[in-house]
Order: sequence, then C-alpha cells, then structure tokens
Amino acid sequence: MEKDLVAVLGGGNGGHAVAANLSLAGFKVNFFELPQFADSFEKVLRTKEIQIEGVSIDGMAKLNLATTDIQQAIKDAEVIFVITPAFGHKAMADVCAPFVQDGQMIVLMPGSGGSLEFINIFKQKNNGWLLRLLKKKDNTTSYCDSIIYTLKRKPKRKKSRFITKMLKCWLANSPKKNL
Repeated sequence: MEKDLVAVLGGGNGGHAVAANLSLAGFKVNFFELPQFADSFEKVLRTKEIQIEGVSIDGMAKLNLATTDIQQAIKDAEVIFVITPAFGHKAMADVCAPFVQDGQMIVLMPGSGGSLEFINIFKQKNNGWLLRLLKKKDNTTSYCDSIIYTLKRKPKRKKSRFITKMLKCWLANSPKKNL
C-alpha cells in the first residue's frame, strides 16, 4: 500500500465532497466513477480538480487520479471510501471485488446495510480477501451510519459548495481490533 493514498468511489455530490476534503487535507486521492456515469464526471476526468467552498474548507483540490477504471483507482490505496447511496453498493462491490488487495480498508459512507452487499459479492468474486478478513488478518471493512458531508454541486457552476459537515458519526468495523 502507498502511504496517504486513498480511493474515493462514487462521483456524486458526496463523493466530490469527500475527495476534495481529503485532497485539501493532504491525502493523495484517486477518484472513481462508474463508466456509465462518465458524462456527469467529465470535467473532473479532464482537469483532475475540484473547486470547493463552504463551511468545511475552501480551495482547489488537486486529485492524484480521476478515472472510470476501477483497477487503477484502488490499486495500492490504503483506504477505499465508497460514497454512494445504499442502492449503489452492489454496483461498487461488483466492480472492485476482483481488485481489492490485502491490507486495504473499505469504508462505506453511508453504510445502510451495504456491508452485507459487499460480503455477498466478495464471497462470489473475490480472490480470498473476504476469507482473510473473516479470519481477522489484515483487512478491514467499516461503515458510517450516514454520509458526513452535504454538498451542493451545479454543473454550470465552477465551484462546489459545502452546506454542512457532521461533527459525529457512528462507525461499525470488522474486525474490531483494526479500528
């Protein structure tokens, strides 16, 4: 794993907020969106930047990578943030399961039972990552009870605007010792 490299999966408002905030906090961010949504992600794919302002942080977030290639996005990332509504968890689990590496932490935000979706998909598609997780080796899955940011993003605007940032969020983790 590459230190301070994270992957953010999901190019909606929440994904933009998380990717920008982590980038401006000093992390190298790989930002991924599913190919079928590439049109709404075109500007970020082209510029690898997110301009953000609001209650949390202001600035131009420079991304390490913006892509629709999941293998590139998650390769060597310490943490993989899945930032989609619950109905998007299955699609993200489907695409990333074959490529998750030992030692990577997956964080679902919001969780909403998505960890069960990931477990089922990983049982079917993954190369043993889930089995090692269940044996409490070096992998971790976590999920937050909600997304921690609210963001307003308009295609015509040059900036994305933070509306609010949660100060507290419940986190579930497996295995417990890795929290």
